[in-house]
Amino acid sequence: MPSAVIEADPKSICAGDDYATSITLNAKESAPHLTLVATKPDPNEPPLQFTWSFAGAPMQFATGDNHTPITVVQTTGDRPLEVALHVVNGEGSSTDALQTISITQVDADGNCPRSGP
Repeated sequence: MPSAVIEADPKSICAGDDYATSITLNAKESAPHLTLVATKPDPNEPPLQFTWSFAGAPMQFATGDNHTPITVVQTTGDRPLEVALHVVNGEGSSTDALQTISITQVDADGNCPRSGP
């Protein structure tokens, strides 16, 4: 069974972002086989297949697409963006990972105290 790992940067955007912030979604730490200790992948291992899917807020791709290991998306910021990653290894085994891009409300001065990654 493979492992699916999503690294999102940032993990939160400001309310009303209106596609201004680029969110990098990186699945490069995903692995063909689930292990307890990090190991280098076998160079003869077939490449992983990636499928990104999204729910919640409307979104668009800035770079990449829903089958690249690294993709950049933008969203409206009217509600959280739910990100799902489906990974399939060369043996046909699969697994999923989930990540939520949260919404940070602006303060009384209109500033966005966005939380860190």
